[in-house]
Amino acid sequence: MNISVIGSCQSRDIFNSKFIKEYKKHFNLSSYFSMTSIVSIMGNTIKYNYSNLIKTGYKDCLMEHWYQELEKNLLKTLKSKQPDVLLMDFYGDVRYGVIAYGKEFVINRTDKLLDKGILNWEKFGKVYNFEENTDAFIDMWKDAFDRFMSFMNSELPDTTIIINTIKGTKIASDESGNTYISPSVEELDVEKI
Repeated sequence: MNISVIGSCQSRDIFNSKFIKEYKKHFNLSSYFSMTSIVSIMGNTIKYNYSNLIKTGYKDCLMEHWYQELEKNLLKTLKSKQPDVLLMDFYGDVRYGVIAYGKEFVINRTDKLLDKGILNWEKFGKVYNFEENTDAFIDMWKDAFDRFMSFMNSELPDTTIIINTIKGTKIASDESGNTYISPSVEELDVEKI
């Protein structure tokens, strides 16, 4: 069964032999798009400096993330891979939101691109997320999701879409099995969402 994943490592790691040793007996992970937003996915290619992206020396996964985020090649890839199942989560949307870049949007994790000469910083604009401008972000998100579903219905009508409703946790454990509240978890006003 061919699987594509759009989302966070919580969805991707289901298809990671470090965690599920024999997943390849049942599944082929044909594509993975990490930590993006449906708003960004449905946008147009963003002009950027590819040479400077390569020069960053980022690990393959981070390099691939920013390449996909700026090229906006997800829909073309899905169409060419024709996955049986598309597993999605919206962690990137909920955790980061998006930031305007000219007339387009990217996931609001641009700190990884600071001072790298990849994008023109003067083109960055307003941040949209659940915390700062909930209604505007939800309207953008719903519009983008409707367009995404129209694409899926017309181009990949036989692909089953599964939404992974991951639940974050504040509980972590050390090597000895002792549990504690993770200090790296930021508070999110769940009532606002």
